[in-house]
Amino acid sequence: MLILLGCIAISLLGLYLLYWSDLIFYWSDPVKCPPTEFPFHYDRSKYDEIFSDAPFEKTENKFLIVGCGFSGLGSSATLTRYGIPFDIVDTNNVIGGNWSVGVYESTHIISSRLTTEFKDYPMPSSFPQFPSCRQMMEYFHDYCKHYRIAERLSLETTVNSIEPVENKDSEYKVEFEKNGQKFTRIYKGVIINNGHHWCRRMPSYEGQSKFTGLLIHSKDYKEPSIFKDKRVLVIGGGNSACDVAVEAARYGKESHISIRRGYYFLPRTLFGKPSVELIIPYLPLRLQQIIFTLILKITTGLDYEKDYGIPTPTHRLFETHPTINSELLQYLKLGEIHPHGDIKCFKGGNKVEFKNGEEREFDVIVCCTGYFTSVPLLDNFVTKTEFGYPKLIHGIFVPNRKNLIYIGLGQPRYGAGCLITSSCDMVVKLLKYQEKTRHPVGDILGAATGVNFPRPKKPHISKDILVDPHDAWKKTRMFSLILIHMMPLLEKFAEWKGKLPLKILDK
Repeated sequence: MLILLGCIAISLLGLYLLYWSDLIFYWSDPVKCPPTEFPFHYDRSKYDEIFSDAPFEKTENKFLIVGCGFSGLGSSATLTRYGIPFDIVDTNNVIGGNWSVGVYESTHIISSRLTTEFKDYPMPSSFPQFPSCRQMMEYFHDYCKHYRIAERLSLETTVNSIEPVENKDSEYKVEFEKNGQKFTRIYKGVIINNGHHWCRRMPSYEGQSKFTGLLIHSKDYKEPSIFKDKRVLVIGGGNSACDVAVEAARYGKESHISIRRGYYFLPRTLFGKPSVELIIPYLPLRLQQIIFTLILKITTGLDYEKDYGIPTPTHRLFETHPTINSELLQYLKLGEIHPHGDIKCFKGGNKVEFKNGEEREFDVIVCCTGYFTSVPLLDNFVTKTEFGYPKLIHGIFVPNRKNLIYIGLGQPRYGAGCLITSSCDMVVKLLKYQEKTRHPVGDILGAATGVNFPRPKKPHISKDILVDPHDAWKKTRMFSLILIHMMPLLEKFAEWKGKLPLKILDK
């Protein structure tokens, strides 16, 4: 009992100290740049003049970055800082990735400004704690201008394929397509940042094709006018599902939500601070789970089935993505959103039957059922795990290949900015070391530390690969500051043990 009280007292003291200090989450990185203030309203037209097609000239000594979203911008800035030449392409007509083409108008970040920003370029202090999608786009454009990324960027340019150059283990022939025209170039290396919020995971129910109403994925939902005078069903229990269900309750005739498993629901703020900033990253995960489970029991209760009519979680907090939303539970209590279990089948017309035998009619169904992680550009280089993830060494390096990198496989439990900055810094340092060795750096790491193909920890609940940002940040920073200098020793040791060239037995 005394031990438990002591843990609670230490935790409360930590929360109190964290309340008065934002610096816990503001980890240092190689470069600090002052932010540029700009108005909240996002007007893309004023940025159009900074974008021009990359010339694709003399590419043999360049890297190619595929994707200009969150990770792609971080990769570009890091290469710029280290003076490494590159081109960057994106299939969309605007930068920002999912933030530009995959969100609805009312979207705000669920992690805070402090935990989301790039650590080499803070967001403006005039931004609120939870910036909107328009403000995120303003921030990305300003980041792009600061590092002069647009000078190397070609938008509306699709990469169709990547092939190794014959007898060259560090050169790649890349086929592009732009304005209906195809062309190829040779690059020294490729860094893929295509993200994991673009390949829709649509549910499949018996009779689904018979539904005569509007059935869409959340990625295709943009604004709430489609809900006017409509009976709306939202499938899912994640962040998007909660947002869409609440908007349907505000603008639609009826709002219903179908949740097949239990989720933990964290309020957006606690004790006047963003919830994610109250996570004490230096505490073990189990202790974090105990603290936040206790807080949720006190604030919202955890018997969701009894109190709100939705499934109670059967797993521990943080073992899957918690849902950060302050409104769903309130709207359930108000009776503005009607909860249901899993769907059994579609009965034809507008009718849906749930597994408890209940039948309802809906005009609009929004499937907030997530995404598949898909990296088609690597299909010629790697096989996949049983959960569909490419087999990359430590989730980054393509086995037996030089200068072929993927960034962004895992999904951070909260803000990704610090993780992207430190991860890109580590990767670029390894790319510079690659010039000094005949073995692929990924193979050296795999031989020295063991080949690790990341997999979901709880695949029966969620197939996402969750990453703790602070834990990953510690590892990447430690490598960047210390272990990078031990790479020659690791390489010699691996050669002495006969582990190089690396053999992937289950490939």
